[in-house]
Amino acid sequence: MKINKSIKTKLIFLAFLSITCSFLFLGIKNTQNAYSSKYELVKEKELNLVKNISMYLGSYFKSKLTIMEATSRSLAKDEQIVESPSLVEKLKTGLEASDSALLFYGFEKNGYSQKSNGQYLTPKRDDYDSRKRGWYKSAVKNNGSGVTLPYVSKSLQKLVVSLYTPVKKDGKRIGVLGSDILLDRVIELVLNVQIGKTGYAYIVNEDGKILIHKDKKKLFKTSNYFKDIKSNVDTKFQEIDYDGEKLLFAYSKIPNTSWYFCIKVPKEEIFEDINKDIQKEVVFYIIILFLVLAILYFSLTKIMSPLKTFEKGLVSFFSYLKGEHENIEKLNIKTNDEFGIMGKLVDEQMEVISSNLRKDKRAVKEALEIVEDVNR
Repeated sequence: MKINKSIKTKLIFLAFLSITCSFLFLGIKNTQNAYSSKYELVKEKELNLVKNISMYLGSYFKSKLTIMEATSRSLAKDEQIVESPSLVEKLKTGLEASDSALLFYGFEKNGYSQKSNGQYLTPKRDDYDSRKRGWYKSAVKNNGSGVTLPYVSKSLQKLVVSLYTPVKKDGKRIGVLGSDILLDRVIELVLNVQIGKTGYAYIVNEDGKILIHKDKKKLFKTSNYFKDIKSNVDTKFQEIDYDGEKLLFAYSKIPNTSWYFCIKVPKEEIFEDINKDIQKEVVFYIIILFLVLAILYFSLTKIMSPLKTFEKGLVSFFSYLKGEHENIEKLNIKTNDEFGIMGKLVDEQMEVISSNLRKDKRAVKEALEIVEDVNR
């Protein structure tokens, strides 16, 4: 009796242990895969975000530089003097086409500066030598077009950048064309980027100096996040631990500039939803595990139930053999498995043994009767 219960218990225990271990292994593995997969999706999403916005900003500046370069080629054909009607008209056309705040042309020969509004500045009268201005020097240094760092325009009282391109005639520089571009559109785009609850975007130059940021107190200060992970690649994503705070940080170089578009977001904000999804998956696996174990338990209990019938039948048969019972009780196991086959064979043998015992009893009884008759 104890042996049968022990076999049943052991089988159920081993089955439970095997399935539980399998579920735990598969659950942990699937959870790890889900985490890695979603982490890669977050990484890809952030990289695509910085790439797309960087490409957009690069195209934005490129379109304006293209117009300026076309204007510079046209200016090279004009007489190089201030207040030239043709030159001023071309500056106005370039201003409208580039949607700039102001176009200005610096002359190489004397440092004069002609503006698109018709005004001009001279070194002697206005103490303004265009050749000594940052935008002019950058064009000379780079021998090509480019974008300056942002600065607050004194006349506009807004954050602007200057675009520049050299004006050449017969391969020789005769001046530099510059333009002031309001950064309102760029600032709006950057500040409207929302990642998570507190994540945000900003722009730095190649040295990590912050050029555009939602917190004006941080303007022109150094971004340590950017400096810590900057490498020789134009686009990068990295998880960083800064002052005990885990962050997801990504940047991408803005084409046609020396600027970088950056995004920073606390890791826990992004992974809050991921962790919730993983917790749901864990609960789902636990529920499925309990359902499977319950089904297994009832199935094994039903499958192993003939063992109890075997036990009762054999005990009854042995009692019959000892004379404690007058009749045998067949097993009557009706299953179509090995238990059913064995039960049928046992029933047949029990019947044979019972029949032989009855014959033996009759023979013994008859022999006793004969002996009694002889003794009389």
